[in-house]
Amino acid sequence: MNNPANFIDYGVYIDQHQSFIITLYGGDLQHPRVESIVETADEAPFIQHPFNNQTREYVRKLCRSIVTRLDHAHNMLIFGPAEAKYELRNELRSAGTLFVQAGQKLVTTDSMTEAEALRFSRSHLYAERTGKN
Repeated sequence: MNNPANFIDYGVYIDQHQSFIITLYGGDLQHPRVESIVETADEAPFIQHPFNNQTREYVRKLCRSIVTRLDHAHNMLIFGPAEAKYELRNELRSAGTLFVQAGQKLVTTDSMTEAEALRFSRSHLYAERTGKN
C-alpha cells in the first residue's frame, strides 16, 4: 500500500568506525528511532588512506549490517565524512530493486556524534518532505 503513513525515511550516518541509523516512520520527524552500530576497536582495522584490503572488507561488513536493518525505504539520506557512504550506496544497489527505487541523497559532512546526526537528518528530511531547501 502506497500510503504515506507506511513510508519510512532514513538518515544513515556512516564513517569507518560507526554508523547511526535514524528512522522516521510516516514522515513523523518528532519521534525518530535511532540505532547505533559501533564496531569495537578490536574488530576495526586501523583506518588508512587510501583504503587497504582489510579496511575495505571491514567497511563492506559494516555496510551489509546496515542494509539488513533497513526496510520499506521511501527516502534515504546517506551522509558522513568518509568514502564508506559510497560503499553503502553500492551495497544498497546490489541488495535489489527495493533500495534502487528509494530516493537516495549522498552528502559529505564532518564527523558527527549521534545527536548531531539526528539533528542533521531531521533538518534534511524535513526539507525534502516540505520542499524547503
